[in-house]
Amino acid sequence: MDRSFLTFNNLKPGTKNWIAIIQVAEKLKRQTSKAGNPYQKMLLLDTEGNSLNALIYGSDINFFKRFFIPGKRYIISNARIQYTDERYCTKENECTWIIDNSSVVQAVDEPEPPAFPPIFTFTSFNKLHRHIDDNTEITNKTTYSSMPVALTLWGDYEAEEGQILADKIHTQPILAAIKIKVTSYHAMNMSTKFTTTLLINPPLEESVPLNQWAAKNQAIIANLKTQRAFLDRAKLLPIPDAEDITTIKDFLSFPQQKAYWVQGRTTLLDKSQKLWCKLTIQLTDNSGTLTLDLYAQDAEQLLPFSITDLQKEQNQNTMLCDIIEESINKTTIVCFLKKATTNYTTFNNDRCTAIIAHKIDPTRIAVPPINENQPMVPHESTKAGEEIAQTSTKLLTVDLSPAIAQASTQVPPKATSEALHSNLLDSLKIAKSPTKKQRVTSSKKQD
Repeated sequence: MDRSFLTFNNLKPGTKNWIAIIQVAEKLKRQTSKAGNPYQKMLLLDTEGNSLNALIYGSDINFFKRFFIPGKRYIISNARIQYTDERYCTKENECTWIIDNSSVVQAVDEPEPPAFPPIFTFTSFNKLHRHIDDNTEITNKTTYSSMPVALTLWGDYEAEEGQILADKIHTQPILAAIKIKVTSYHAMNMSTKFTTTLLINPPLEESVPLNQWAAKNQAIIANLKTQRAFLDRAKLLPIPDAEDITTIKDFLSFPQQKAYWVQGRTTLLDKSQKLWCKLTIQLTDNSGTLTLDLYAQDAEQLLPFSITDLQKEQNQNTMLCDIIEESINKTTIVCFLKKATTNYTTFNNDRCTAIIAHKIDPTRIAVPPINENQPMVPHESTKAGEEIAQTSTKLLTVDLSPAIAQASTQVPPKATSEALHSNLLDSLKIAKSPTKKQRVTSSKKQD
């Protein structure tokens, strides 16, 4: 008997003799429940763009290891359909599929799968700083630049997707990173987490203009690789747009765990301190002041001498304090700040630490005006094998929230070629991730 493909909306618990064609949007790594049972979660799409969660348990995970490749399409029948636990429902009568070894799964034989429906929300690299050390949702932005980022692959991502990228890296593959986190390690670093999916050369409408941009800008790509841009903190977290800078007054009122861009003039607070170790300054704008600790390169750019020369002068008691103070007090910086944390009750809440600081021309970026009646609102936040220094990849950062929850009832605006951010191009570093001891040792050397 001829059976037509059904969509998710027509499949409910108890439906008999059904067959569907699905496309894999997400496939998470194997996880273990609180009861100790292994499981694997996937996000599937039907031909109408509706989404549905599917689960594989126990030994069936290995049984289907070579199936359900993200981006690919499959014909499937005889999966067990059940209503989703109401604690995890995002819509009425939501269903979940349980796929086991009695399910019939066949890969669709086609040269290229169709493009994903517009369920992904892309984030441009120059707005990633809004999500550093933050777990809230990521939003999108549409501008052009060639800003590099660093992406760290942990655990199975290093061994599996990392190896695939290493094998394909000479072709400059496109990488869509779904549900990643952004940290302040080495200024700014993207990192996989247990809910991450990495799509290599995914079926996305944005892939075409991104490849076209890359073809026209091979000189830029080569220059980024030659410069080893993934090691340059100033390139990973460059000077922001004026709209991303907040006032000191507003910064001090924002939540402690978030980091924000602040601009102001510097004043040396303590001439007796060892300036090559740490530089404690006062940062001032037209709304207030705060105390800030600067280290290494961030501190050195404020000084008229190198740190090595400064150390010699101070050891010989020949410090030119007036010249140093004058140099610091004439400087304007824009810095990405977090409030310092401590267990002491007498701690001054105005003391901060800079993730990175840039010395700037005072006329380059205007300090945001103060509106006493309406304070600024914080931004809505949304390495395997040997290092390969002479290759590159193009990277799309993606977050499926809240698009997934609404995918079956609401389609987000379709991305256009104008909406593509060419800073999605990244020079990829594939290397083993440093251990905690290595990171601490590196930090001490910089200090």
